[in-house]
Amino acid sequence: MKPGSTAASVRKSEFPGDGPSWAAGKWPIFKFVGLFAILMVVFYAITFIPFLNLKVLPGLQILNANVSTWIMNIFGENARAMETTIVSPRYSVNIAHGCDAIEPAGLFAAAVLAFPVAFRWKLTGLVVGVSTLLVLNLVRIVSLFYAGVL
Repeated sequence: MKPGSTAASVRKSEFPGDGPSWAAGKWPIFKFVGLFAILMVVFYAITFIPFLNLKVLPGLQILNANVSTWIMNIFGENARAMETTIVSPRYSVNIAHGCDAIEPAGLFAAAVLAFPVAFRWKLTGLVVGVSTLLVLNLVRIVSLFYAGVL
């Protein structure tokens, strides 16, 4: 014990879980986790809207198939997209629900929106991050196609 310190102050520093001081410094963490959880609930609630499930999300899967086909044709694949399926003389791949990078993008967006920085930085992070996830998903689809060819 240091000279001039009391037993009570030593006890507080030795047992950080005792009393209200433990949670006081953790408020930003609780706020982030709580906001993140709320945003994820909102994201999943939105994705269960029938119009989105029946019209918008399949449209994104078709877009993924078309763009992936275009990329493969740059490499001379002679592939074509039929709705959500990429067909080639060598192999076929179907882009199903869940293969469209919507969930990772939603998870990323919720984390960025919950993070305590200025909105302009959040907007920049959203644009760069979600774009990167969508591009990486296209790389994944093309890679899976070529893995199937092998």
